[in-house]
Amino acid sequence: SRGRAGFSLLEVLVALAVLAIALPILLRTVGRSLSLAAEARFLATAAPLAQERLRERSLPGRPLAEGGEGRFAAPFAAYAWRIERERRPMEGLLPAGVELWRETVEVWDERRPGQRYRVERFLLERGW
Repeated sequence: SRGRAGFSLLEVLVALAVLAIALPILLRTVGRSLSLAAEARFLATAAPLAQERLRERSLPGRPLAEGGEGRFAAPFAAYAWRIERERRPMEGLLPAGVELWRETVEVWDERRPGQRYRVERFLLERGW
């Protein structure tokens, strides 16, 4: 005699149980991968923009302003930046007339609040 074609109820229930266990794990993994990919894209854009802003401030003949903020030009118009500059107290540790400054550059994508890239550097400058 021939067996009946198709699946038994038990086989279907086992398949559904496996799917119920595996599907949330798979969806969580895919979601995390998409989140990491978006973060990587942000960092790949924000890091060079921050370095460019620091490089522009380091050009010879350009006075260093106290700080500032603004937006980048196209095609990065969605990215904004802020520079803060503060003198660090180092009396007695540096030669007379030399000051230590901390400069912080922060870059963010205004379309994605909460994602920020920050670079800090320390500069020794002659006080005037």
